[in-house]
Amino acid sequence: MSLILSLDEDGVFGVGNGLAYRSQKDLARFSVLTKAAGVVIMGSGTWFSLSKKPLAFRKHVILTRDAVLMEALSRESSVECHSDLPAALALYPHACVIGGANIFAQMMESH
Repeated sequence: MSLILSLDEDGVFGVGNGLAYRSQKDLARFSVLTKAAGVVIMGSGTWFSLSKKPLAFRKHVILTRDAVLMEALSRESSVECHSDLPAALALYPHACVIGGANIFAQMMESH
């Protein structure tokens, strides 16, 4: 499992459900790393913040406790929903965890 985040000079990684800053070099590296892993795990806010979705050549595991949202998102191609981060990581131990803040906080608490 990998945790991927991009920080600005002040240590901020997100602003208003988006990146704190955009770097083409960082975005290209993100693409290479996540395609190699094949699976990205994210919260629903991160999913909705993606400008292009689904991300090509990757399975998307979206974490949400909202049953209605879970059912709606599960209809998307290459999307799987879970309500529990540890369970998702157990299923996909080599996944890249890409956000958001709540998911990152859970990762830091558990490791």
